[in-house]
Amino acid sequence: MPPTGNSRRRSPRAASNPAGPPKLPDEVIQRIFEDVFEPRKSAAPAGPEYLPATEYLVLSKHYYRLLRPIRYRSMSTRSDPRRAATLLGRLAADSETRTWLKKLVLHVLPDFTAVHAFALSQFTNLTELKAHHGRASIWSSVPEDVSRSIWHDLWTTIARLPRLEHFICHAPTCRDPILHLPPSPSLKMITLAFNGVSPALSSLFNSSGVTDLCLFTGDAAAALREDRRFGKLPWQSLRRLKIYPGNITHSGDIDAVLIHMILEVINLRTPPPVFKELVFGVPSMPPGTWRKTFKLSLNLAARLSTEHLI
Repeated sequence: MPPTGNSRRRSPRAASNPAGPPKLPDEVIQRIFEDVFEPRKSAAPAGPEYLPATEYLVLSKHYYRLLRPIRYRSMSTRSDPRRAATLLGRLAADSETRTWLKKLVLHVLPDFTAVHAFALSQFTNLTELKAHHGRASIWSSVPEDVSRSIWHDLWTTIARLPRLEHFICHAPTCRDPILHLPPSPSLKMITLAFNGVSPALSSLFNSSGVTDLCLFTGDAAAALREDRRFGKLPWQSLRRLKIYPGNITHSGDIDAVLIHMILEVINLRTPPPVFKELVFGVPSMPPGTWRKTFKLSLNLAARLSTEHLI
């Protein structure tokens, strides 16, 4: 008598091959999505392509729980002031997000206040902060004292973020803080315009022991001719120095910066330790354009006992 529907048994082969793909371990899934959720370097930080959308979080409750900490490691505020303020406040109010957030792109606009700075100070696990200032035209009508106060609030917050390692400023000139800033032991890498190296920031970099400095030299020659006060670089702690042209730079800007640096090193009371790396990024130009630049770079490299000149 043939077996009934209730008594029919599954074949051993069917039992050993359940429907659907095999379940991956949580660790493997998280490793995969670490790459998926990495910011896209080729995209504008204010654009929707910079960070992937959150559709992966709604695949299932399990994925939501598993992937949220990875998705919110990196965030970017928008260039629209109201949306930027709303997002910053919402992130700061969420205790879990405050813990997860490691990298933030912050659009510092003329409406930036001490309230924004306070919200930023809540991200105590932040390791990398990029500050975008928006178009120059939106700052042209901002009074000098207001602009200086904005940057003071920002720098004061930066100095107090306990795990911040890398600060990147895309403003042509990061305004000088009003008051002296306390050292930030975690702050080791700085990217900013050479024109932004003011005495107050120089003091912060030296007291914090900054080891990696990336400088953009746009308009540096004109600023140096104006005899503007510049702060000294942290030569005793510095191990890597990268020098790049700005958007409107020419060889004169880089040359002026190199001469300025050589004079600083010559006047040091204590010779700097062995330098690890000196990098110059110069665009392709007609032969002979960078001849003086190369001579100056070799001079600086020799005075710093540089191990690698690139």
